[in-house]
Amino acid sequence: MMKNEYKHIETFGLLTKEETLSTVKENIVPNTFVLESMKPYPGYHGENLPADIKPEAVYLITSKRLPTELVYRTAAKIQKFINFPFNAIPGDIAIYNNKYYCIRIRNLKNYEIIQDLQRWFIDEGISFMKIMNINAPCLINLKKLFILEQINDNIFKDLEDKYMYYLEIPREISWSLFKKITSSVINNIDNSNFDAARAYIYFDGITDFVRIYTMNPSLKRLEDIRDKYNIEIKKYI
Repeated sequence: MMKNEYKHIETFGLLTKEETLSTVKENIVPNTFVLESMKPYPGYHGENLPADIKPEAVYLITSKRLPTELVYRTAAKIQKFINFPFNAIPGDIAIYNNKYYCIRIRNLKNYEIIQDLQRWFIDEGISFMKIMNINAPCLINLKKLFILEQINDNIFKDLEDKYMYYLEIPREISWSLFKKITSSVINNIDNSNFDAARAYIYFDGITDFVRIYTMNPSLKRLEDIRDKYNIEIKKYI
């Protein structure tokens, strides 16, 4: 259980999710590798999907792993010279059992901006992989800054995305077990219209969470989802 004094929190952690990614072939620096999410939040079906925002998220595939601090510092430096806001975080993507390193970009208004951003990163010494043709489910790990509001002892609301919530779970679970447990939760709960991802976040130590994406859930619904996850997790302890 989280300490009651945690109300508004800014801290780092890791988010793991699975989405289908596809190669972007236009409006990029020639012969560079850029992916986009074809169906963000695949478990959620209904209103307020970001499908009408193009691109919702793009992944600039770098030639090597970049230190987290370098990505954040470089993005902050670039932000001073451009007239539109964007969000950039480092991560890695598993595609066909191969790992690629990336900078995930959100909040772009159109595709034309991608090439401009790439050139800024290149000017700062960051290089990108050569283009590959991909359209496949991918396992994505993102090293991100979480800005959260605590709404009860074990549930947090994302202050940057009003449809995201984080439900504390008792321990770390593998991705394969997470998928198995999520399937069981979805099949045994009344309202299963949500997308789930796995996260851990640094508080006093590492705390494990399920990230839920859904529209305007009641606190009781979030508690019910968390309870279902905890019941399933206990089966494997």
